[in-house]
Amino acid sequence: MLRALVSGCVLLTLCTLSAPPGLADASIAKRLKTLLSGIDGDDGLRVAARAVREPAGLGDFYRAREFEPLWTGGRKQRDRAARLIEALNAGAIHGLDPDRYHLQAIEEALRSGAWIDAEILLSDAFLKQAQDRADGALHPPTVAPEWYALQGPTDVAPRLATVADGADPAETLDGLWPREPAYWRLLDAKRQLHAETAYHRHIAIAPGPTLRPGATDPRVPRLRQRLSIPGNGSAVYDDVLAQAVSDFQAETGVAADGLLGPATLTHLNKTPTERLNQIDANLERWRWLPAALPPQHILV
Repeated sequence: MLRALVSGCVLLTLCTLSAPPGLADASIAKRLKTLLSGIDGDDGLRVAARAVREPAGLGDFYRAREFEPLWTGGRKQRDRAARLIEALNAGAIHGLDPDRYHLQAIEEALRSGAWIDAEILLSDAFLKQAQDRADGALHPPTVAPEWYALQGPTDVAPRLATVADGADPAETLDGLWPREPAYWRLLDAKRQLHAETAYHRHIAIAPGPTLRPGATDPRVPRLRQRLSIPGNGSAVYDDVLAQAVSDFQAETGVAADGLLGPATLTHLNKTPTERLNQIDANLERWRWLPAALPPQHILV
């Protein structure tokens, strides 16, 4: 909520702020040229204590447009910046932390009028977010050595050029998400989990013997609560509850036998944070795959 309020204030500032007094586009361009012209090859660049991912690439981009600012200056640039900030915040539900893309530093630069910092960080944030939407934020072998469905890095520089030509930055970034329906079903599941955890406390079930239909156990009332099955406090593990357990097992990949054993209990007792982290990991794995899977493929 606090992040949304702060970002909302920044967007309001962008929409109402007049052009930077005494600092016309030409002046911003001159300062950009001074900062970026000498960068080449593997030279590093830090702006507002943040490392810029590809300073040489940014130098090439701005040199091609004679260092005209893309995000700061007039109303058109400010509207473009506001749309990018919206996109960075929208990436959070996909598991891409906005602060990975300099969001706090960008907001501070815009609030304080540090236009050059804001300009460079916004361009770098666009390129980073574009790369991570297209290819994933992590390099697969570093977290999953057995992963071999690798694709070459997507060239996202042309996407920034299309924004410079007038394309909407948020829509341009949205075109880089995986297109497979399974990715979006997973995202819907995450949104549903967020909604559920906002109104329901986590209910953990104590360990114990495997429960079969007809058994009586003091854990059953909590199990009914956990699966939202009515029972008037009954401690009997009846057929209705067994069917609910079976449905839960089918959803989580456990053998759907309707018995409450150790494997099912482990899944039931995962905290909302653990479940959200698992979804985020799977969303990331989807981003490692090619944008369009071949007609014949196997999902495991």
